Amino acid sequence: MTAPTIEDSRWRRPILAAILLLAAALCSQGITSESSVLLGGDMARYLMNGVFVRDFMAQGGAWSFDDAVRFAELYYARYPALSLGHHPPLPFVALAPFFAVLGISVKAARIANLMWFLVATGAMYSLVRRLSGWQAASWAAALFVTNTYVLRFGQYVLSEMPMMALVLVAMNALLTYCETRRVRHFLWFVAAFVLSLFAKQLAVFMVPVYIAVVVVKMGWRTLLQRWWLVAGAVFVLVVLPLAAMAIWAPANVHMVYQQIMRLMAGTRRLSVPQILGRVFQTHLSVPVAVMAIAGLVMLIIRRDGRALIGGVWVAAVVGGAVIFAGGLEPARYSFGAMPAYFLLAAALAGQLHSRAARLALTAGLCLTLGWQAWQVRTIRPTGGSGYEEAAEYVVAQSRQPTVLFDANVDSGFFVFFTRKHADVKPLIVMRLDKLTINPNRRSPQGVFGDWSVDDFYATLRQFGIHYLVVEERPALSIGYRKMHEELTIGPFVERRRIPIGSTDEGRGMQLVIYEFLQAQAPDPDAVVDINLPLGGREIKIHMRDLLEHR
Repeated sequence: MTAPTIEDSRWRRPILAAILLLAAALCSQGITSESSVLLGGDMARYLMNGVFVRDFMAQGGAWSFDDAVRFAELYYARYPALSLGHHPPLPFVALAPFFAVLGISVKAARIANLMWFLVATGAMYSLVRRLSGWQAASWAAALFVTNTYVLRFGQYVLSEMPMMALVLVAMNALLTYCETRRVRHFLWFVAAFVLSLFAKQLAVFMVPVYIAVVVVKMGWRTLLQRWWLVAGAVFVLVVLPLAAMAIWAPANVHMVYQQIMRLMAGTRRLSVPQILGRVFQTHLSVPVAVMAIAGLVMLIIRRDGRALIGGVWVAAVVGGAVIFAGGLEPARYSFGAMPAYFLLAAALAGQLHSRAARLALTAGLCLTLGWQAWQVRTIRPTGGSGYEEAAEYVVAQSRQPTVLFDANVDSGFFVFFTRKHADVKPLIVMRLDKLTINPNRRSPQGVFGDWSVDDFYATLRQFGIHYLVVEERPALSIGYRKMHEELTIGPFVERRRIPIGSTDEGRGMQLVIYEFLQAQAPDPDAVVDINLPLGGREIKIHMRDLLEHR
């Protein structure tokens, strides 16, 4: 690898600046719209978790663990869209400062995710520059920001982009340590690595990649030195909190256990080749896949250490996802492998020596980059308009402190927007699927739809519910058919019908707001009983406590 020339240094920074500007422009598509969200997924949970952290800090935190748990229980009973303990903490903790400074909004959350995307882009460039030079780094970073799947996670507020950014920062810190052997650089690596685990536990699949970097840069005998054995012990201590988080969220452990058992028994719905096919078809365009394979083959032929780094990176992350997640969103769970593809593809830039081959590669990279940029030029979140309008309406009109929400498409964004407008008038949101009157619940006899109209009205009066917001759906169960019939013939008036604007989940559906004409003040002695299946917990809270802490 040749040292950069004067011409290299003159073009390097302008090209990097252009790539970062391109990343910002693509990632911020639709960022000013409060409907630029992802329905039916985890985005609403991360947003509400971030608002929870912001509100928790604004009220002064808590002086004991029991006080913190009590605050969380009361908060969830008012805004039932949290996933504390189930989702990794760093992504939503990082949202809290943006909500505190910019206000509670989707825009503030997307600005936070844009920052992660820019960090990931810069770290991607820096990583490839260290390994292959600035020209390869420019191609790799440009292909990275114009990749459809990468850009999607740049626009959606989830855990993938924070994890990606921190993984790439950790890789840069480790390479710096391998060059300088200074303890502070190793500590920077450890810090970035630990934070990546708290951004998403799947970052643990990167451990073999870090080992590969050390082997390539410092030799395998380095791993037998006392320093690295101590580092391994520290690593075990660091991941103990993650193990505790897994135990706190048994649904995650159960999912992994179930997938491993199915793999061992050979009962998975999709075979390993089918899962891998889905992963690579989602992650890569055909030209990038061809260049990545060609780059890996050429590096192997030349016995270049980058082949080990890139190959282990793909194998460890994708293989880990196949083993532990199976056919359950395999492309998403192996998202951490994305930088390796571009690292291998861009490595070709320094491996071809004939002028004709370099021109052909440059033309291919230009066409691929241009095609990817054209494909993503209009990409924006699939959207979910209507939820804020519905929340604003009930906040403004409700004469009672409680609103009932019946979710079908998304159970979080109505809650989020109700909290956003809580400064106007705080409301308590109750989700139908969390209450005992859930029309889809299973009876003690194992029959679905064992639902009482009398219980329905008693619940509305008991909790002081004035408005019901319903994501209109086909009435599939007996219980839902009963409820929908009551909403049309009972003491209800349809006040508003709002289309759910989305290109994905919720397409063609509507939010319907019903006013309960017999609404009355809530009974302060009524008990809200909420089941949390993901956390394996149950919350019971008196209405008087909720009314006092609004």
